[in-house]
Amino acid sequence: MMKTYDIIVLGGGPGGYVAAIKAAQLGAKVALIEKEVVGGICLNHGCIPTKTLLKNAKVYKTVKHALDYGVMIDGAISFDWSLMLKRKDLVVKKLTTGVAGLLKKNGVEVFSGYGKVLSAKQVEVNGEVLETKNLILATGASPIVPPIPGLKDAYEKKIAVTSRELLQIKDAPKNLVIIGGGVIGVEFATIFSSLGSKVTIIEKLDGILPMMDDDVRAAYAKILKRDGIEIFADAEVKAVNDHEVTYSYQGNEVKINADT
Repeated sequence: MMKTYDIIVLGGGPGGYVAAIKAAQLGAKVALIEKEVVGGICLNHGCIPTKTLLKNAKVYKTVKHALDYGVMIDGAISFDWSLMLKRKDLVVKKLTTGVAGLLKKNGVEVFSGYGKVLSAKQVEVNGEVLETKNLILATGASPIVPPIPGLKDAYEKKIAVTSRELLQIKDAPKNLVIIGGGVIGVEFATIFSSLGSKVTIIEKLDGILPMMDDDVRAAYAKILKRDGIEIFADAEVKAVNDHEVTYSYQGNEVKINADT
């Protein structure tokens, strides 16, 4: 017999799981379909893991300058990237487990799998067809690989990565080129620069953080440059050839090498 629901929610991010819980609290029979782990991009691959790594990097940077605070440390100071990733994963797991618990507590039936909409009233998941009176699409978004010559090839070779892969990278890169100076790019620049990576940001617009106020943009650009991060604004990436990035800047063609 086909399972029937008042509402099926496709996607377990903050839009989807909040809607599912609220609907269940109001008396609806609700199912939620999520292909990965509930919590969405922010919780699994964005805000939370990056903030955790930022904290790791901040602690490392502070300890490196311990003497400035009158704290004496014997021996060399180093970091273990694998342990930083482990802490990040533990924080994420704790929060996603909390979301899963809220869904269960409120009676939302969760299906782990890829949902396929068959009609306005039917959704298939893991070979099973579910019926619903209402359907909420909250599938979120995913990173894209810009149509820059050679970039897709570098991505397929795992030389170039999106923000998602960068959160799982095996080793912190010694030389990191970031295409785009938005919030995500600046965040990763801060993390890896604090850990000793040489970081270069290439931004097509007139400066980093284009969606923020000019005074904030200027202040943050100053902070990044003080930390040794190179910023090239009004610059455009023309091609990527494995580890070599070619971009135009102030009328000149510039080539730069990167590990990632």
